Amino acid sequence: MKKVLLMAAAAATLAATAPVQAGSFTLSAGRVEPDTKGFDTATTANLRYGIEILDVGLIEFDAEVEGATDISSGETANGRDYGFDSVGAGLSARTAGPLYFIGRYGIARNRLDIDGGGSSTETQQSIGVGLGASIALTQFELMATHYPEEGAIDDVTWVTVGVRF
Repeated sequence: MKKVLLMAAAAATLAATAPVQAGSFTLSAGRVEPDTKGFDTATTANLRYGIEILDVGLIEFDAEVEGATDISSGETANGRDYGFDSVGAGLSARTAGPLYFIGRYGIARNRLDIDGGGSSTETQQSIGVGLGASIALTQFELMATHYPEEGAIDDVTWVTVGVRF
């Protein structure tokens, strides 16, 4: 619960200090899959806040901050539960239209916490692709984000489904 409150406080701070231009929130849930032998997926809840920084007609660019925490832990090869949380920032591009493509590039601090086995924290670059659909004022988005760094966490793939408003 403490992690969720920290994420909400960070998003509220950004929203309060942002320029007058309105931003957008995205609430999503996803599955994190570490590329570590024997680890299964964990389920996360994510909150993202973005501000449009450039609109060139057919493509909109947003600066975004995002926080995520696990709502259902994953399991290691030896049966221990693990949790995942992430705080990051990035740049996204969305094409125009009721059906649109999304590209994201960012950096995040990801932490994998294994019950009784310690934790591993890494700052990693991320690359993401996705699809979205606009229905009235709401946008539904499916994103796949990959953290291609080597290290204690190894590669991590994160797939989310969310609502942007």
